[in-house]
Amino acid sequence: VSTMINTNSVGVTSQGVYNYFIYDLNGKTVSKGQINNGYNSISTPAMNAAGMYFIRFSNDAEQWIEKFVRQ
Repeated sequence: VSTMINTNSVGVTSQGVYNYFIYDLNGKTVSKGQINNGYNSISTPAMNAAGMYFIRFSNDAEQWIEKFVRQ
């Protein structure tokens, strides 16, 4: 995940299939879905405000959270 974005999409390269959830700083889910192996572009039309966001990736075996800033 790029740490700075200025569009309503997030580019993610994945080495497997994962569910994702994008949260704003208040904990509100602004986008969710699934990514596949390879490059994925996650459209986030509800993420129109500048600020910090968190994206959580998970599958049956693992999960992690990354943060990024919408300019």
